[in-house]
Amino acid sequence: MKQKKNLLTPIDELQSKVITFLRFYLIALIVINHFDLKTALEVLNISSSPINDFPISYIIFTSIKEGFARISVPLFSFISGFLLFYKSWGWSKNTYFIKLRKRVKTLLVPYLSWNLIYILIILMISIILPDYLKGHAELAYRIKSFTISFLEFLNLFFYNNVDNGQPINQSLWNIRDLFILVLISPFLYWILRYLNFKKKSFSIVLPIIWILLLVMGLLQIECIHNVYFHFCRCAIGFTFGAWFSIHQLNFVEKLRNIKFISLITSIISICLATYFTVIGMEIIVVRITQIFIVVFGSIAAIGYAAYGLEKRVLNTNKFLSKTTFFIFAFHGMFLDHFGRFIMKFIHPTNDISVLFCYFLPPLLMIAISIGLYALLLNLFPKFTKLITGGR
Repeated sequence: MKQKKNLLTPIDELQSKVITFLRFYLIALIVINHFDLKTALEVLNISSSPINDFPISYIIFTSIKEGFARISVPLFSFISGFLLFYKSWGWSKNTYFIKLRKRVKTLLVPYLSWNLIYILIILMISIILPDYLKGHAELAYRIKSFTISFLEFLNLFFYNNVDNGQPINQSLWNIRDLFILVLISPFLYWILRYLNFKKKSFSIVLPIIWILLLVMGLLQIECIHNVYFHFCRCAIGFTFGAWFSIHQLNFVEKLRNIKFISLITSIISICLATYFTVIGMEIIVVRITQIFIVVFGSIAAIGYAAYGLEKRVLNTNKFLSKTTFFIFAFHGMFLDHFGRFIMKFIHPTNDISVLFCYFLPPLLMIAISIGLYALLLNLFPKFTKLITGGR
């Protein structure tokens, strides 16, 4: 009896490990980034000028928010684009619908579920702790009194004007945009497959498209609505990952050789973005610097993750990788309130205590999310798989 051959080459296996490894740490970076230390300090009247009162904390916070964290969404989107077209030789109608059905299960159903969960939580809070609701008090009243129209209710899931064009669970905007990109994937496949770098007449088409998407997504030009900024940020990573996959290129193999120069470039760019933000430089200068952070920071993350895994300095954890969607969807509903509660309770008075209050809420939120995911998976496996896309 013949043994089944392993279809993965060593470099393909390494690429798979890099994807598994990066998922959890990228989501951890997103959670840390979503806790706005500056706003929390000001809202709680701890400091009206964090840069003057807590300079070290403010610089570290800024380096993460305007620097390190900038790679997280584009790199997540890159992985999503790569996996959508992975080992899909040709893009037939049948292939498209198979992929679409799978993404309905892994993206759309969890997306709708978590937005509905958030609406239900808002309604519960409006009954139990009405004074605590604040921003969504009117929304809760209109839902309970049935004065909200069907279209307005539907908009809460996709395009909520109260939250600047984001869904009611704001952290899920990336899932919405990813599903839109999946819907138009036949068009993207045609562009990325046939407008390739090997054809001289189109040799600069894709770089121009990517640069425009990146610039629009980062510069936040005032004449373009906020929702399009986010879509462009998502699309740049998605199309870049899709291009690698469509042309059957191993991105680890192609990118790891420039990891060192990418690391140096990204570190310099992070320092510049932090400095420009701290001194109050024009926002467009900061955004231009962030283009280099996104591009070279992503390459460095891929390259050094591959290096660490290959040398067995780093290891993958499949369970943690499976928790990423749950953490992503869950944290946005409670992180700010949780963080402000901790900060109000501790009331930091120096840089050390401020840093403690900055990192503690996101790390605790990640730990709580992992624990809750494990508990739900054990007690209600079908429900948990439904709201996490079968993860």
